[in-house]
Amino acid sequence: MTLESTDGRVRLRPSTAEDADVLYGDLVGTRVTDTIVWDGPESLDAFREGLRERGRLARAGELHVFTVVETRTNGPIGSIDVRREQDGTWTTGLWIAERVQGRGLGTAAVEAITGYALRQLGLDAIEAHVFVGNVSSRRVFEKNGYQLTETRPEAVTKHGRNVDEWVLIRRA
Repeated sequence: MTLESTDGRVRLRPSTAEDADVLYGDLVGTRVTDTIVWDGPESLDAFREGLRERGRLARAGELHVFTVVETRTNGPIGSIDVRREQDGTWTTGLWIAERVQGRGLGTAAVEAITGYALRQLGLDAIEAHVFVGNVSSRRVFEKNGYQLTETRPEAVTKHGRNVDEWVLIRRA
């Protein structure tokens, strides 16, 4: 299944192992992994294998994961997903390559995945978790109707230190 933002600027398509060849350089050695829970891949081969596994989980219906593609260039620029957490809540998360940040492409991707989650998956609500201080990411979600509901102190350990997290929720 392929999704498109209403403004047509991005398309979300199922991730493939081949996406690793383009996206690896957008993760390793960049500030992108400083803003997400995942520390990034250990190697290109590990990234390819991770995308294969996420594809398997997606085909089994356990994860809804997409590569974000900029429509203008038809090139991969990031990743976005919807997943059910162990506590039963549904969350979304994304990362966008530094080379295209600040152009509204992340906002367009969140718009597309939120519509998918609420309409196609029939969810009543979806959460986004953003590290406190990452105002740009918080704004991406707020522009899509997510509202800040709480701040969780020391919610995540990142690079050996505890990081506070904002929880934003979008309701149907």
